Amino acid sequence: MAVVVVRLLPQKPVEGDDFMPYLEGLEISIADRSFEDPSGMDAGHQLGSAAYLTEGDPDATIVQHLRPPLLADRAPVATAAIEIPDPLPFPEYQTVDLAFVITRTVGANPPQTVQVKEFHFNVDTSTNALPNPGDNTPIAYAGLEPVAAYLYLPKPLVGLAPGSAYVATPTDGSAPPYAAVRTAMETVLAQDPGAGAPSLADLTPAQCRHLAWEIVSNHALDPLPVPTRDLETLYRGGDETARQQFEADLVTYYATQATNADVIATFAYSVSAAIACQQHTQAATRVGLTIPVLPGLPSPATLPVVVSQ
Repeated sequence: MAVVVVRLLPQKPVEGDDFMPYLEGLEISIADRSFEDPSGMDAGHQLGSAAYLTEGDPDATIVQHLRPPLLADRAPVATAAIEIPDPLPFPEYQTVDLAFVITRTVGANPPQTVQVKEFHFNVDTSTNALPNPGDNTPIAYAGLEPVAAYLYLPKPLVGLAPGSAYVATPTDGSAPPYAAVRTAMETVLAQDPGAGAPSLADLTPAQCRHLAWEIVSNHALDPLPVPTRDLETLYRGGDETARQQFEADLVTYYATQATNADVIATFAYSVSAAIACQQHTQAATRVGLTIPVLPGLPSPATLPVVVSQ
């Protein structure tokens, strides 16, 4: 067996104690992408998974680090270790090309998809065995090498107000789950405009973009940047470095929101179009088929046929 070592980090700096909710209920599954299976989603290419159970659980394979040098406090870093077959049971150039699916389950709630298909090619793997159960201490996991990938975990949805829409924006160009986008759209429309909201099948591109902005502009999960000094000092020239950093943080913040809104708007319109197509299909009383007049001959030797219900 070989071991895939993944370091887990917060998207933004936090204290070690505040990083614990990022890990609660966390599971990371990996599969191998290949020429024949570019998505890595075929059953035959599933490689394994790691899970965070509870702090100190001997069976956990996601373990939070301790903060150096004293190793007395929790650190905002964790390691996931996943055993995979060695050699692989299928052909592969160099080493594995990993596709990650990361979910988080808290309490009786359904699993929250954190990330889907995060891709890393030709990653390094370890030939060392996993620490024995009971020896999977933070020190042992922090010492696992080499690292196959660094993954950033978004802020957990714990404490998110009821009625809040949320969709995890994919970082690799893949589509977010259809159900997540549709649910988020319905959540926004139920409140804005509420009564009289149009059907999801009737949304315009502009309306889909508006919904996307509503969904991604969640300041509970993604608050505005905070200046390191008071604005009065920054804007009277008291600390030019801090002012420039604050302005750069603002530019990055708004640019990221705009990019995420563009991504979600595209898929929101796809959801609307899919629902419209479904309704048209279900309402249809006739279907058109094209049947070859003389099988084996090239087009246009075909005859359109209309079949009524």
